[in-house]
Amino acid sequence: KYLNSIKAIITIMKRKLIKQGGGGLTFYVPKKWTDKQNLKAGDELNIQESDNELHISAQDKTKQLKELTVKIAKENKNRIRTIISSAYRRGYDQIYLVTEHDMSLVEINHIVDTLLGFVVTEQTEKRIVIKNIMADNFEDTDAIINKLFITIKFFMQAVIDYIESGGKDSELIELSKSIIKLRDYSQRMIHITEHGDDRSYEYHTLVFVAEKLAGNFKQLIRNKPKNKKDCLKELDLVYDYFSTLFEAYLKRKIESVININKELNKKTKENDCVMLENLFSISSRLISILI
Repeated sequence: KYLNSIKAIITIMKRKLIKQGGGGLTFYVPKKWTDKQNLKAGDELNIQESDNELHISAQDKTKQLKELTVKIAKENKNRIRTIISSAYRRGYDQIYLVTEHDMSLVEINHIVDTLLGFVVTEQTEKRIVIKNIMADNFEDTDAIINKLFITIKFFMQAVIDYIESGGKDSELIELSKSIIKLRDYSQRMIHITEHGDDRSYEYHTLVFVAEKLAGNFKQLIRNKPKNKKDCLKELDLVYDYFSTLFEAYLKRKIESVININKELNKKTKENDCVMLENLFSISSRLISILI
């Protein structure tokens, strides 16, 4: 009877180890247990090692809210934007802005509107509370990065069409805003989930440089290129390289990425082109991620 009561409490399960990239091994934890503990992908577990045993327990979720208080001097709008967006990308869920000076509530709200899931929940002239009201889905980090790349592709094609035939630039403005939002949200999710483990820095850089490439496309509209034909030829080349790299990344074709990296390395030495340098950096990051 005593042994039967122990069996009711302790259930021994067998799990096969699954090989992952970089030589790591993983196994599935029971769904019944994760449901009971209200766990989802991206949550942390406590693991205690004892000789040939591992003891796994759930984290206390009440301690996971990440808060930050920032004292604001009489700063300009760009400085405040940097402070808020930096805290956002670093994974903070609640940000308190306090100051001895008056803050522009309109400007603060404009900044917060660019951050997915964040809203101003309290505001006075001396104190503003910014909070995350959206549940971060940790399973979707790859999907968010992919969406960023797809949006950049649409933006590139829209810029090419605009330079080629003119038209309204309202679509370009909206796509540009979406790229900034997705860049910040991607970096937030990469930071929170430590996406890619030891390759998380490569993911951060990949997202950053991809947005820079889109920014260089946008700059061409402002500068209004004099030689439209040569400009379009260059943009088509950059677009084709970016599309090929993205496809190779999705299909995990590292040989294709390596070949493009070699081509871009040669082209950057022959041509003084910032966008080709961006592409070379992107291809280098992808090699580090896929290898």
